[in-house]
Amino acid sequence: MAVFRDISHMFTSFKYFKRGSVIIKKATIKCCAIEAKIKVRNHRVEDIRKQYDITDADLVELYRQKQQNSGASTYTLTSNSASGKKTQPSEKVIPAGAIANIDTELAAITNEKNQAEHLSLMIRNLDPKKTHEIDFSELEFLGF
Repeated sequence: MAVFRDISHMFTSFKYFKRGSVIIKKATIKCCAIEAKIKVRNHRVEDIRKQYDITDADLVELYRQKQQNSGASTYTLTSNSASGKKTQPSEKVIPAGAIANIDTELAAITNEKNQAEHLSLMIRNLDPKKTHEIDFSELEFLGF
C-alpha cells in the first residue's frame, strides 16, 4: 500500500535569491496573464448583462433589491414603456444566480486589478541587475 506524504508545510521557511531581471520577466508574464483573465471576466459580465438586458440603472436597482431581500431566487425590474398615449408597465425577471455571477466576477476583477497594479509597480521599481530575496509564496506565485 502506498503512503502519501503531505509536504505543503515543508520548504516554506527557505529564502530564495533571484536576479531582478528574472523576477521582472516572470512578473511580466504573470501580469499579462492576470490582465487576460480580467478581459475574460469583463466579457462574462457583459454577456450576462446582454442576456438579461441589464442596464447600469437596472444593475443599481438589482443590487438594492438584493440588499433588501438577499434570499430571493429572482429579482424583478419594472419599467414604464410608452405605447402611444398609454404607459404600460413592463417587467423583467432576473434570476438571483445571474446577479450572483456578476457579483463574483466583479469582485474577482477588483482583486485581479489590484494584483496587476501591484506587479506593475514592482516591475517598474525592481533593479534588474541586483539579486533579490523572495520567499516561497512569492516564488510560487510568480511560477518559478
